[in-house]
Amino acid sequence: MTTARGERIRQSAKTADKKKAQELADRLKAQCWDQVQLNHKSQHFWQEAVIRWLQETTKRSVDTDKYMLNWLRPYLDNKCLDEIDKDVIEHIIQAKLDEGCSQTRVNRVTTLICSILNKARKEWKWIDTVPHIRKFPELSKRIRWLTREEANRLMHELPGHLEAMARFSLATGLRESNVTLLEWNQIDLQRKVCWIHPDQAKTGKAIGVPLNQSAVNILTQQIGNHPIRVFT
Repeated sequence: MTTARGERIRQSAKTADKKKAQELADRLKAQCWDQVQLNHKSQHFWQEAVIRWLQETTKRSVDTDKYMLNWLRPYLDNKCLDEIDKDVIEHIIQAKLDEGCSQTRVNRVTTLICSILNKARKEWKWIDTVPHIRKFPELSKRIRWLTREEANRLMHELPGHLEAMARFSLATGLRESNVTLLEWNQIDLQRKVCWIHPDQAKTGKAIGVPLNQSAVNILTQQIGNHPIRVFT
C-alpha cells in the first residue's frame, strides 16, 4: 500500500480472504490520507497498546495480566483504540459473566482495559477520550476465614507436596508465590523466623515472618529434599 506521502507500507492482513485483505488495505489507506490531508491523529490498534504497555509496566502481577490479555484477544484484536467504546466493553463484561466469573473477576479485566486506555490517552497521546467503564461494587473486607474443619478437609484432598505448602501457608499467612519460591537461605530455624525479600513482596518491602511450631515442623520435614528450594 502507498500512503498519501508516497510511502510504501507492507504488513500482514492476517487473513487468506482477498476481499477482507483489500478492505483492510483500503481502510488503512483512508486513515493515512486523513492523517496527512486533515491533520488527524494517527490511529493505533489495541495490539500496539498491549505490546507497549507490557514493555513499560512494572507490575508484579504481569503474568496474571498476560492471561487476561490473551482472553481479550477475540474481542479487541484488530480494533483501533478509538473503536473501543461502551458497547464493546459491555459485550466483554457480559461474555465474562456468561463464563460464570464473579463480578470481582470481571472488574479485574475491565480495570486492566481501563489502565491501558488511560495510558494511551494520558502518556502516549494516542487517543483523546476513554469510554466510561462500569464497575461492580466489591466488598472491602474479608468475608470469612477457613474453619479448622474446612482446612482439614482440604488437606485430606491434596497430594503430599501441595499439602505441605498449604499447611505452611495457613501457619504463616504467606502468599502462594512466597511459599512456592521460598529458599533455605530465607529460613532461620534457630530463631524460628523466615523473611521475604523486597523484590518478592507485593509492597516492595522486606517481610519478617515468625514461625510457629506447626511451621517449624513442616520445614523440618522438607530438609534434604532440595539444596535450594524449601518446597518441591
